[in-house]
Amino acid sequence: MMYVTPARDKAVFYWWKIANFHDQHFPRAVMAGLDPEKTYTVHELNRIDITPLPYEGKSFSGRFLMENGLEIPASNNVEHSMKSDWSSRVLYLTSD
Repeated sequence: MMYVTPARDKAVFYWWKIANFHDQHFPRAVMAGLDPEKTYTVHELNRIDITPLPYEGKSFSGRFLMENGLEIPASNNVEHSMKSDWSSRVLYLTSD
């Protein structure tokens, strides 16, 4: 699920892992509704991981995000007591 402002300068992207998968590669999460000519910086809003996502704070064109998307990890990199088969991500995109 994704929400984009009317000016297409900000967006929030929600991703949920609602089933348990083993040894399966998830497809890249492609986005929609962005301005292909704008550049968006990615920030994870609900980060619980020990280390941030590899694209945290990095910028991508709207075109790249809509055509290629981002690879979403299958699990969270958390302390052992917080491990779960389920995970979610909330990404906040802002245009430069």
